Amino acid sequence: MEVLATTLRRQLTDRAMLQTVDVDFSTGKLLVLKSAVHFHADIGPAAKVILDGDTPGIHRPDFGCFDYHNLRRPVYPLEAKGM
Repeated sequence: MEVLATTLRRQLTDRAMLQTVDVDFSTGKLLVLKSAVHFHADIGPAAKVILDGDTPGIHRPDFGCFDYHNLRRPVYPLEAKGM
């Protein structure tokens, strides 16, 4: 297991960021990131599966968990049908 922590707050945007600290993305079986969506463009296509952690706060992946008021429906991503 390798653990990488940074002093500056940064989102992982591509594999090159891992290479700068000698982490070989292709040899690992599991990569865990604290990142929103920035990694999807480069790392996403190489992943067999991406699991989002459902953590409390304003950035939850399940939009159905929030209470919406005065919302004009349908609205994506709550109702993708017909969009």
